[in-house]
Amino acid sequence: MSSTIQNVLLIGAGGLLGPSILSAFDSDSHFTISILSRNSSKSTFPSHLKVHHISDDYPETELFDAFKGQDAVISTIATAHAGQQKAFID
Repeated sequence: MSSTIQNVLLIGAGGLLGPSILSAFDSDSHFTISILSRNSSKSTFPSHLKVHHISDDYPETELFDAFKGQDAVISTIATAHAGQQKAFID
């Protein structure tokens, strides 16, 4: 049985690496890309993309809603904040 990755959630799309990854996925029609963004973020994204705005402390219930229906999650958050990724893994 083969599975296909189609729905991809990008965390850190407004950082240093995120915009390049966002551009690559957004330009490929095989993928439906969406973004996880903190409420305090000032980053802006193309209007055709779904942006999940969540509280800065990444509450489990908000993460669960954003992750629902995703085939893959890509995190490009800075190494200095790598500890926050534990919430994504959980």
